[in-house]
Amino acid sequence: MRILYIEDEFIIEMNVRMRLKSDYPDIELVHAPSYAESVKKLEGPNSFDLIISDFNFPGKKGSGNPGGIDLFDYFRCFESTDLAAPPFYFCSNKTPDQIHTLFQERGLDVSKDLEGRIYEKGASVSDSIVKLVADFKNEQTAQKTTIRPLDVKTTKQTIPGTP
Repeated sequence: MRILYIEDEFIIEMNVRMRLKSDYPDIELVHAPSYAESVKKLEGPNSFDLIISDFNFPGKKGSGNPGGIDLFDYFRCFESTDLAAPPFYFCSNKTPDQIHTLFQERGLDVSKDLEGRIYEKGASVSDSIVKLVADFKNEQTAQKTTIRPLDVKTTKQTIPGTP
């Protein structure tokens, strides 16, 4: 699994990196400290399975927005194309209500779009992100595993000697 992690604070990024490597050694964590760096990585040749972003990081030059708002706008551009944006989540020390308010103050009503995409940092950023990754991996596993109910008629016909 390849994850893009957008975080401008070095110590937080290093703690998250060490914790994820410890809990999930198969994960490749790619770091971007700003909006500009994250877009470069997103538009590069390699794809990502998941994007986890802080909310307060340097945004698009001249926008005056926190990077989270600019990044969210970047992903909304995918809606009008055939391209699919990778799943992304905000992991922030702001509550979901505070983040919704920041969007609304800029005239953006994104309530439905943000639903389920905000993980509060809680006591530890790394704990929150490890939980987010675990939830995502479990969801991916559940989607890949489809248990089909046993069809008795078909089974009887394919087993030799059954009436």
